[in-house]
Amino acid sequence: MGTVEFHFTANGEEIDLAPGATADVTIPIYTATYPDGSNINIGDSVPLWSLNEDTGIWTQEGNGTVIASSDSPTALAFEATVSHFSWWNCDVSINAGQVTVTVVSDKEGTATIYGETQTDIGWRPSQVGTVISVNSSTNPLFVPSNAETCLRVTANFDDGTSANSDTQCVTPAPSESLARTFTVGIDTGEPLNVVPLPKTGDDLVEVVGLYLNSLITPIQLLPVSTESSVTYSISSGSLPPGISLNAINATQAEIVGSTTTSGSFSAIILAIDDEGASDEIIVSFDVSNAVAPPDLPAASQKIEGTENVVVDLNTFNQGGAVAAWMISDELPDWLSFNNSTGILTMIEEPDTVCKSFTSPIMATNSSGNANSLLTVGIFQGGTYVQIGGDGLPCVDNVDQGPLF
Repeated sequence: MGTVEFHFTANGEEIDLAPGATADVTIPIYTATYPDGSNINIGDSVPLWSLNEDTGIWTQEGNGTVIASSDSPTALAFEATVSHFSWWNCDVSINAGQVTVTVVSDKEGTATIYGETQTDIGWRPSQVGTVISVNSSTNPLFVPSNAETCLRVTANFDDGTSANSDTQCVTPAPSESLARTFTVGIDTGEPLNVVPLPKTGDDLVEVVGLYLNSLITPIQLLPVSTESSVTYSISSGSLPPGISLNAINATQAEIVGSTTTSGSFSAIILAIDDEGASDEIIVSFDVSNAVAPPDLPAASQKIEGTENVVVDLNTFNQGGAVAAWMISDELPDWLSFNNSTGILTMIEEPDTVCKSFTSPIMATNSSGNANSLLTVGIFQGGTYVQIGGDGLPCVDNVDQGPLF
């Protein structure tokens, strides 16, 4: 809903509130609805969260109240009282469970715990990481309830070696507290075992549905056995042109890049550790010769001026080239649009302080289409164009303040 960092200095030194002191803060709200689609209303009580910058964990610290604000793009803001300065966020709870993670080894060092969920949890990222010392435990980590969260650990030891754990997944009930232990870096005499992430089978990655000139999702190769060094090479076959195998560190590698040639490709990646043990990963790619369909992720632009302003909507497209555009609703008289080129033009000086137009929009080519919401606004001498989101408010004769 809204996030802000409060950071203050005096004479070059960072300052914070004195013990026992508090401050009243206001956080702009950037969406007009809750995750369930219901409207956010003035007077609503919403949980207040602060970020622990050492652990990367958001912790709820009371609640705040929704108020009216002309300085917010939704005309709504969040008012609360805080006891320290840091990152703060107003948002509804994810109805979380908890998991405590313990990392055990016969060596000392630091451990990064990675968590990933496929569940929609609003503003929170679906992938997070937090760092602790090896041979210690985290504080309880909040994870979505009634949904799977998968955890893994990468340990970097004081002797310069590193190790990765296997993956453990949890599905806690609301308010349920779970515990998981990861053992890393202990030499068990096991052979080299390298796994790909993501994978479609044991030691197998099949990448389908690729288009020309499109980025692939990086494929990470990492050992789950205890290793001090692992080298990776292509022992047979080939990767698609534009895709490469690169070392990340002493034990991990990744396959990254952008496709430049269509066709079917397959390669065997050979991993060898410092004792000569080996493991193989098979990767295959199916690259279509078709152009990728358009992609319109949420984005916005601010342009100075309000008359004869020209905006190319193709700059918002992150997919294949658009063949045609369509705006569903009838355009106002101050706005024109070329469906073939995607060029949007403000054709006259506004007769009011504020104007706004919102309509569904579709970009299409031979491979498919992308649908989103287009908003064009004129506020206090500037033009604002937004793809996605909930639209922009328009209130005549009110200084809207910064929108982006």
